[in-house]
Amino acid sequence: MNDSERRFRAIFNQTFQFSGLLKPNGILLEANQTALEFGGLHLENVINCPLWETRWWTNSTETQSRLQNAVLEAAKGKFVRYEVDVLGAKDKVTTIDFSLKPVRDELGVVVLLIFEGRDISYHKQVEADLQQAHSELELRVQQRTAELKQSNEQLRSEIGERERAETALQSSVATNRALINAMPDWMFRINRDGIFVNYKDALNTKFPFQLKSF
Repeated sequence: MNDSERRFRAIFNQTFQFSGLLKPNGILLEANQTALEFGGLHLENVINCPLWETRWWTNSTETQSRLQNAVLEAAKGKFVRYEVDVLGAKDKVTTIDFSLKPVRDELGVVVLLIFEGRDISYHKQVEADLQQAHSELELRVQQRTAELKQSNEQLRSEIGERERAETALQSSVATNRALINAMPDWMFRINRDGIFVNYKDALNTKFPFQLKSF
């Protein structure tokens, strides 16, 4: 191994993100130590294998199929990037921000593909927690709004009943007053202690005494 290759491997294996080199047909040529340790793999386990057949991508056939399509696009010279769940050691599933970048020779022909993956599981979990908190807050707001609506409806109902009762009472008082005024006889009003309060004259007759006499 010459000095140039040593420097390349030193830099390659010290990156914190998953990275590696592929042939344009998706055959794995290199994978850095971060990717290998995540998958619980050794380079000899995966080198010269199609990337979609390696452990990282075997969590579902949909994941493998999407990667195959991505390799085809990158081999045509397109930069491809998407989020995907990959499988690690002890069946640990991690969400990564994955990309494929084509490398061209001096003639513009794609000769290599560089793949990179950045672990974004923490950010995804934060997003999920925030979404859950937002949903719970929305639910509490809806419940509180419903409670307030019910309370307002009950209050309006009580106010309506009170207004109807007051109207009925006023109508009853007016009716009683009209009935009393229609009576031709003298009427005296005395409270529960026997104290004279007031009176009503008989029809066409005035009370012959002054009220101060009582």
